[in-house]
Amino acid sequence: MRIIVLAFMTLITACSSLIPGTEERLQQYIGANISDVQALYLSERSRPISFWASRHYAWVEMKTLWEDGNTLHTFKNPYRDCSINWITDNSGVIQSATSSGTMCEP
Repeated sequence: MRIIVLAFMTLITACSSLIPGTEERLQQYIGANISDVQALYLSERSRPISFWASRHYAWVEMKTLWEDGNTLHTFKNPYRDCSINWITDNSGVIQSATSSGTMCEP
């Protein structure tokens, strides 16, 4: 029985390490154009909220133009405590990305 439990725990650990965290996913977009991310997050889609139900929604974007020409794009999930901040240069290329909120992890 101990061997089965140990094997099961090893399998769970191995599988969970393959799931990228929120910050790792965000870092993959650095160097991409903000329009790529906008198409992904701001397009309304059906998202599951429970086993039987789903909800149609898109993230909400707020933009703040900085004096240096960069723009802060804040994407807010309307149903979860999660915001993603994308900083783009004056040509729309993502320079950095961070998330905040208690429900941003996958």
